[in-house]
Amino acid sequence: MAELKEAYYRLYDKIVAEQLEREQELTLPFKNITPNDEFYLDILYRHKNATLSEFAKLAQVTKPGATHIIGKFEKLGVVYRRHSTLDKRIYHLELNDKLVEYYQKSYQIFDDIFQKLEAKLQPEEVSFLIKLFRKMEGSL
Repeated sequence: MAELKEAYYRLYDKIVAEQLEREQELTLPFKNITPNDEFYLDILYRHKNATLSEFAKLAQVTKPGATHIIGKFEKLGVVYRRHSTLDKRIYHLELNDKLVEYYQKSYQIFDDIFQKLEAKLQPEEVSFLIKLFRKMEGSL
């Protein structure tokens, strides 16, 4: 277990270091962001047009907690609600354009790093690694 943990930390540290180095020019378009805020905004970026209920489930917070989080982001002007075209009682959550642009650039950097890592693996190793990730994910 200790060897696996150390291998994970070494890889994680290298990935984060490279990403931070390449993201030096990127800054979030608002100040005083907490790690939790960044986690929540990242969820909204990856799950475009999520409803408040979907966001609460993905963020693993209560619906009142999700309402508080989204309200804070709305006051900052970084998230807004858009009525569903199918059901006007439902709102979809969207990031503002500056935040979408930030996340597009950030994810492109991460994708480049990940492609570099994946290029070192054979297709069967990739398949095996995916199986391992799914198995580990199932325990969380």
